[in-house]
Amino acid sequence: MASYRTRLVAYLDLLGFKDRVEHSVNNSMVFSAIKDALESVEAHTRAIRTRGRVPGVPTPRVTTQMFSDSISLSVLGTGKWSFAAMTGNLMLLQTQLLLKGFLWRGALAGGLHYEKGKVMFGPAMIAAVNL
Repeated sequence: MASYRTRLVAYLDLLGFKDRVEHSVNNSMVFSAIKDALESVEAHTRAIRTRGRVPGVPTPRVTTQMFSDSISLSVLGTGKWSFAAMTGNLMLLQTQLLLKGFLWRGALAGGLHYEKGKVMFGPAMIAAVNL
């Protein structure tokens, strides 16, 4: 039976997204900038799934999901290796988006969370969204 597990969950929101989308309707350069930024997040997601392991170092699997200007990441556990995996991925993601002209705000919370495929919910996600 499926149940909650203890995870770190990050919830991110791209700043200025609504205004950029409104400008993209009549400006193909803005449209391309949005598309390129979101595709870089998708490429980052694929890289997370295929990243190799470092011998002798626990590397918890970080999962990423995206919808419009919302991005969520989660990792099993709340210990030092989970925290290192999460913060490392957040730094890489911020760098990629910054190079594309986007900043994000967000929060990181630890607690109970359910995740399978594209279905995710739980107190930890609610806490991250509300921070």
